[in-house]
Amino acid sequence: MEFSSALKLTGLDDYITPSQACIKPVESGIQGSSKNSTVTIQLEENGSYSEVHGDGSKVALKPAKITLNDCLACSGCITSAESVLITQQSVDEFFSVLENKLHDLKLVVSISPQAWASIATQYNTSGPSALAKLSALFKQLGAAAVLDISLSRDLSLVESCQEFVHRFTNRAEKQIPVIASSCPGWVCYAEKTQHAALPFLSSVKSPQQISGTLVKQLFAKKLGVQPANIYHVCLMPCFDKKLEASRDDFVEEVSNSREVDLVLTSAEILDLIARKNINFMQMQDEPIENLFGEVMSSGDMLDRLFGVHGSSGNFAKEVFIFAAHHIFGKDVKVLEASEDVEMEIHESSSTSSSPISCVWKQVRNSDFHELVLLDPQDSKTPLLKFARCYGFRNIQNIIRQLKSSKGCAYHYVEVMACPSGCINGGGQIRADESTKEAPKERLLKVQETYRTGQIERSPHGNPDVKRVYEEVISSAPYSESSCRLLHTSFHARTETLANPLSISW
Repeated sequence: MEFSSALKLTGLDDYITPSQACIKPVESGIQGSSKNSTVTIQLEENGSYSEVHGDGSKVALKPAKITLNDCLACSGCITSAESVLITQQSVDEFFSVLENKLHDLKLVVSISPQAWASIATQYNTSGPSALAKLSALFKQLGAAAVLDISLSRDLSLVESCQEFVHRFTNRAEKQIPVIASSCPGWVCYAEKTQHAALPFLSSVKSPQQISGTLVKQLFAKKLGVQPANIYHVCLMPCFDKKLEASRDDFVEEVSNSREVDLVLTSAEILDLIARKNINFMQMQDEPIENLFGEVMSSGDMLDRLFGVHGSSGNFAKEVFIFAAHHIFGKDVKVLEASEDVEMEIHESSSTSSSPISCVWKQVRNSDFHELVLLDPQDSKTPLLKFARCYGFRNIQNIIRQLKSSKGCAYHYVEVMACPSGCINGGGQIRADESTKEAPKERLLKVQETYRTGQIERSPHGNPDVKRVYEEVISSAPYSESSCRLLHTSFHARTETLANPLSISW
């Protein structure tokens, strides 16, 4: 299991190997030992651990079973070491639910576009085709519905736009910059080691968790069941999303059930398919549903699968366009520095015949870009200055700015722990070494599948977003009601161990 690089780091410069990663790798065999007794833990040649007492006796230790919440308790690595069994978020747990509990539950699966892009690339098919076959796969396994997560992403974007405008225009009340919080790897790192960053985090839930909220509160009603009787699985590109789903903040209050019960990754789907001996490409396409219970056939998906340009949610771009218009009255068009990353665009009415073109500019490396809206009266003073910051080393630049006396140079920062963002998440399917396909080549193919598999549309142009606010929230974006449903909070977590590497083995 591979988490993002931010979660593999306790310091600024070095990676932690799996055997050093966790403060609870084994369960102690000592019961009621004397305070003065000397005990050491010894690593055996076969990879197991033994407890060696002062008298020379040795006791074999069992691997500890820890939950993902236990992982959040220390400042160390959150990878799964070979000696640690993470039992709550796995294919085995999914099969256990299918075999033992599905007769009491309705299985609902939400699929992210980055995940279906990775799977489509693996099977050399289109994005809509892969999504239709994933729907067939999960329905064959007993799913009552398979949902596209794009509506939840659009809701997250709409709330993020409104939140930024509020915080920018009320700076005495809220902090600037606003830092995107949809990446759980970044959030976990900030909560444990960078507490100064917490006031700047966006309070908007990630698309995964908004999906969880709506599935348990809206879709449950469509199925005619209680939230606790839905088992909600999300298919995501990132192992860190398992940590996010396990947070106590994301529990449906009335039923006391998790909003997302289980997260599977793109790579784990290959394991699932192999263990069930399924020929994925021979499966008959099945439709997907939306959160209102309406069916979209595989044919419809070819024409109605809408998305955003950025493969990590497009937060910075959408917030930039919205803020430029609503704060400064300027209509802008955001362009990438290169021309090979365009998507088919869903045309919509525009209030300006000639919007201002703003171009993402690479600053430090390919994972750090700036986007600026200049003041025509003072070209040295940007009206808006945004950044896309991917990867742990780039994150450190933002952290240093936050801690400096000058403050951060940006008004908004889209932060992702993984280099290249979510499309390159740790849970994505990697190139098979036997094919000699380079990782960069595979990444470019997944990006292309993502872009060609959907039509770009502004989240504000999604009619289902309007329906959610009217029929579910009964209020406007960033209102008290929407904040209660679609926002969360973050917490400084006290380190229980100053340095996990100080353990004596």
